[in-house]
Amino acid sequence: MIETMLSEKGMNFNALEKEIFRIGCEIAAGLMEQVLTAIDNHLAKNNFKRNPSSPYALMQM
Repeated sequence: MIETMLSEKGMNFNALEKEIFRIGCEIAAGLMEQVLTAIDNHLAKNNFKRNPSSPYALMQM
């Protein structure tokens, strides 16, 4: 059934699988970027509280 639906749209299962994987990788990369940015910001702010000469503290001046 799925083979028939894919062939009507001019796709095969391998192409569909690759496209789904590509989209999943893009979403995962975006989420990872957000998580790492949030962690970086959190660490920078906590370092500022402990060390007034940290790069974050210098950026706030």
